[in-house]
Amino acid sequence: MSPLNLLALACFLVAWLGYTRYADTHARGRSLMHAANLHRRAWMATMLLRDNRIVDSTVVATLSRSVLFFAQTSIFIIAGLLATFGAAERISALLLEMPFVAPGTLRELHLKLALLTAIFIYAFFKFTWSMRLFNYLSVLIGAMPLPGPAGAETDALADRGARLGELAVDHFNRGIRGYYFGLAVLPWFADPALFVIATLWVVVVLWRREFRSNTLAAMGE
Repeated sequence: MSPLNLLALACFLVAWLGYTRYADTHARGRSLMHAANLHRRAWMATMLLRDNRIVDSTVVATLSRSVLFFAQTSIFIIAGLLATFGAAERISALLLEMPFVAPGTLRELHLKLALLTAIFIYAFFKFTWSMRLFNYLSVLIGAMPLPGPAGAETDALADRGARLGELAVDHFNRGIRGYYFGLAVLPWFADPALFVIATLWVVVVLWRREFRSNTLAAMGE
């Protein structure tokens, strides 16, 4: 690959890994995820006071269906990307005919397609594991005891349910993040500079939504 393409790829990897470390470690307590986790803990504590847990099971099932949708979509995207490898020569010739597209080799095109495929495979694994965690959460809700006196045991059960839900949403969030960065790769087929700009734009959008959005203000910082 050309030095410019290598530099653009390095910027992409640093941006994704760096943002993930920042959002999931250093600034986790100030994020939208953290606010949702506090409400999730309150949800589990309230659930232990209810005789009927149908509403709670319905909420978990709804969340699981959302994850299933993205998992199925990832499979279709991966299949489409694998199919493009067979038509790489025609795609390369088509790109060269388009204006404002930087020339590139067939090997570079293969590497770009491979990167996109790897990103959506990563997202697929995140979504499928999130779906399994929501299934485990459903089992945990079914095993919750009937309402009784509050104590250390009920607090531990609420914490356990909240933690399992947090893990499920965390993996789902990382899969969604993979989609965002996967979209940032698309301008790379035209020009490495556009690839870098799109990557930085994705980081700004993610940061604003997770740390400075109206949704976070509504959830309660």
